[in-house]
Amino acid sequence: GWSAFDRSIRQGRRLNSHTQNLTITREKIDAIVKKLAAMGNARPRKVKTLANTINAIFMKKLEEKELMALIEQLKSQNLIVVENKNVSYKPPINQA
Repeated sequence: GWSAFDRSIRQGRRLNSHTQNLTITREKIDAIVKKLAAMGNARPRKVKTLANTINAIFMKKLEEKELMALIEQLKSQNLIVVENKNVSYKPPINQA
């Protein structure tokens, strides 16, 4: 489970970079979900504006590749649905 994983991170144990990337992504996804949930009706309706919003959360430090990967991750976790570049949101995001 995640708790053992989180514990090993807190203890500063070296994990291989692959698992580290996973954690970073999971934390990013959590931050994105919180932010989007808080935005209510102001949530982005287009993939492009969603990418801009996500980038803004992380001080505009993300590369296009990473933004797209995060959006793919949101889709694969069924947090968002994208049709023709239009984005709609699923719980827990749209339960504000």
